[in-house]
Parts: sequence; C-alpha cells; structure tokens
Amino acid sequence: MSDRAPSSSPSRKLPPWVLFLLIGASACLLAYTSYRAAFVAMTFDEVWSLNSYASAPWAQLLSFQPVSANNHIGNSVLMKLCLSAFGKSAFSLRLPNLIAHLFFLAYSIALARRFRQGVWVLLAFFLLNFHPFLLDFFSLARGYGLAMGMVMGALYHLYAFRENAFSRHIISNVVFAGLSVLFNLSFLHFFVANACVMVLLIYSHSHAWNVNPRIAIVDMAKRLSPLLIVTVGLYLLLRSPVKALVAANELYYGGETGFWTDTVTSLAHAMLYKIDYWKYDLEALSYWGIFSLVAMFLAFGVEFSEQEHRLRASPGALAFLMLIVVALTCTVQHFWVGSPFLIYRTAIFLIPIYMLALAWLLRTVAKVPQMRSTMVGLSVTLVLALGLHNMRALNTTHSVEWICDADTRQMLQDLAADRGTAVPTTLGLSWQLRAVTKYYRTEMNWTTLQEPQNNGCQPGMDYYFVLGEGEGCKLPADQLPFGQQQGCTIVKHYPISNTTLWRAH
Repeated sequence: MSDRAPSSSPSRKLPPWVLFLLIGASACLLAYTSYRAAFVAMTFDEVWSLNSYASAPWAQLLSFQPVSANNHIGNSVLMKLCLSAFGKSAFSLRLPNLIAHLFFLAYSIALARRFRQGVWVLLAFFLLNFHPFLLDFFSLARGYGLAMGMVMGALYHLYAFRENAFSRHIISNVVFAGLSVLFNLSFLHFFVANACVMVLLIYSHSHAWNVNPRIAIVDMAKRLSPLLIVTVGLYLLLRSPVKALVAANELYYGGETGFWTDTVTSLAHAMLYKIDYWKYDLEALSYWGIFSLVAMFLAFGVEFSEQEHRLRASPGALAFLMLIVVALTCTVQHFWVGSPFLIYRTAIFLIPIYMLALAWLLRTVAKVPQMRSTMVGLSVTLVLALGLHNMRALNTTHSVEWICDADTRQMLQDLAADRGTAVPTTLGLSWQLRAVTKYYRTEMNWTTLQEPQNNGCQPGMDYYFVLGEGEGCKLPADQLPFGQQQGCTIVKHYPISNTTLWRAH
C-alpha cells in the first residue's frame, strides 16, 4: 500500500537560542555520563555480567547459561564485543550505554520539537532528560540504558507516525521497541503498551482515509505486518530464556502489593534519587501523581471528544494510554502467573512516558487563554524544582541502586597504603562486596592479596571490609570477628556506601 501524505505540517523552525540550549544541555548531560562511566566504581551486577557472560564462550552466552535475570542479553553481547575490542576497563564495558545516551538525547530533542513552540519544546526536553536516576544507567554496563535509548527512539517514531503516516515510522517504532526487550526483559511491558497504541493509531489513520470500515480494517492489517514480524521474532528468541528464568525462580525482584503501592511508589522514590528531603516526600508525590493522572484523563478526554474522537489528533492521549496499558499488563501478569510488580529500575521506562504525558497536559491546558499564564508558571516551577533536585542528586561517586559498591576501589587503595602490596594479605568481606573487590584486585594485579572467598567474614583475616554493622558476613552479630571489642582498628569508614575497613592486627 502506498504511503499517505503528511497529516500535519512538520515542526516549525525553532529560534537559535532554543537550539543552543537544547544542544548545550545535551552536551553537558553526555559529558556527565561519560565522566561517570570512566570514574564511578564498577557495580556488583556489572562484574557478575562480565565474569558470567562477557568473559564466557559465545555458545554459553547465547544459550543463556548460567540462567540468571542478571543476563541482559543484548547488553551481555555488547559487553563481550567491547571486551574483545577495548579490554575490560569500566569505560570500555560501559561504552554501549554511553552511545545509547547519545541516541536518547538526539531522539528526545527530535521528540520535544513536536511541541512546536520554544517554551514547550524546552519543557518537554527537560522533563524527559533531567533525572539523576535515569542518568545513572547510561553510565553502567547494564541493559537499562541501552533499552531506554530504544524506548526514546520508539516514542519518537510513534509521534512521527501520528503526524506523517509513513510506513517507515511503523517499522522503526516496532524495531526499537523490540530491541528494548532484548536489552532488558522487563521492557516487554513497554513493547505491549507501544504495540497497543500503535494499533489504535494505525486504525485512526486508516479510518480517516477510508470511510468504509471494512476497507479501513484491510488497510490497517497491511500496515501491521512489521509489528507481527517483530512480535513473532521476540517470541522465538525469548521463549526459552523466559521459561528457564521462571523455572529457576529468577524473576523474584519486585513487589507483591499492587501496581500503585509497588511500581508507582518505588519509581517516585527512585526519581527522588532515594533522597529524603522531608518525611512526606512520597506522600506528596503520590497526591501529585493522582492529581496529574486525573487531569490527563479529563484534558485528553475533552480534546479527544472535540476532535471527533480521532486519536491521532490528541498527542497527549497516546502517552496516557501507554501508562494505562502498562498498569493493566503488570496487574494481569501478577495475578495470572504470579510475577512481582515492577519496582525501581525495572519500571524505569515509565519515566519518559509519564513526563511526555505531563508535558502534553501542560501544553494542552495552556491552549485555553485563561489558563496559559498558570500553565507557564507551573511549568517553570516544575523545571526549577527539577533543577534544584539535580543539583542535590547529581554526583561522580556512585549509582544509587548499587551504592554499596561506591567505595570498593578506594578501599583497596587505602588497604594498599596501610599494608603495602608486598606482604601476603587476607581480607574478609560482606558477600555484597566480594565481586567488585575481586574485579579491582585483578585490575591492580595485586597477587599477594588473597582472592576473596565465599565464606564471608571468617575469623583469622588480616583485614575486614564490611557493609554497615556486618551485613552479609554470614555470621551472627555476636560472632563477628571485627570491632573494637575484638581489638580491631578502623582504617577508614566510607559514608557514601556505609562500609568500613577494619585492621585485625
């Protein structure tokens, strides 16, 4: 079937100062994630993927062995390629996610330009990009950053198809959405929501071109072939890995209470970067979430009605519908197969979808002359609040989801200064700290430091590096072999990770 003419005019030319701000802000964000990729310590999950998959033979990696939800398939493949090409430095292993960040920034600018006017373009860009929790994942060798790059590409092509109904936008949209699942399986919920909205959007266009419903459905069916092909491909590729994960009880990370209490609340906590500004933070954000979603329902409902029920004429409704579909799929999956509700990083794809819906909400209500000043003022307030939060949360020391690993590299440097590297040394560890300690021990080529074992903090070690008061030491509190009562000395306490290096004698 031939493509139709554009359904609306292309984005108007933006003032130079708007483009300067967009490009300048993008450069700053990319510089931030690049610095972090080079200097923030490796995390437990990154080292696990490196040792279990990226360093393993191709046959083992592609056969999904060992079975673990930590194997983000696409990321593991790219880690292995980078390992072969550039070595095992943190920066080289994280390079694919940095490229994904560049991809995310470029597509977020293109998507923000769909808002036409400079003030709304900037609002959309800032709401999509300035999230410390989201930025963390572009600096890590995990599948989340890669998947988020694909999400932004899919969202752009969804909105591009809304305006210009070319088949190439359908193909690009479903390919990007499918790739997001290969980079992280939890993004399957995004794939389903994206597919549902794309089907409705295709029908909206087809119905507009063909008054006869039968012809419209035939026209729509022809355009759905890319979605069908990608869906079948994902099923064939992921059927065995998903079955293996379920059989191994690897899908255990999540909540058991409900979509709002688990997914929404944990994501709000994540967007705060787990910072407690005051004791009512999450409660306030919960009320804001309810208010904004009700406002979206009303505003987009009115817009949809005024536009003769043409879905393509209500851009905000597209993002809002995706939120609704994700909530439904998560709930149905939980009660159907007993899987946990998404929490924290597994729900990260909801951030740009919600922020996109929020930007369209403010833009839509601002079309009412009496409300324009109020909406502009609210938009400025949101951007300022987001800016202040970024000033508080952005850092070059840690990733909030793996904060316990923030100081492991520094600990080994302090241990070397205290002990020297020529003397044989034993080190007891909380299990959470073992993998990253082994990684940096190898990187430092510290052969006289005994390779950390799985037996935790057994007595008789020269030093102990422990989390908190000894969490993860595999010993009861009254049997821990370190502490001042045992004659040990604190070499250094690390407040960010809440870890302590003890000298036993």
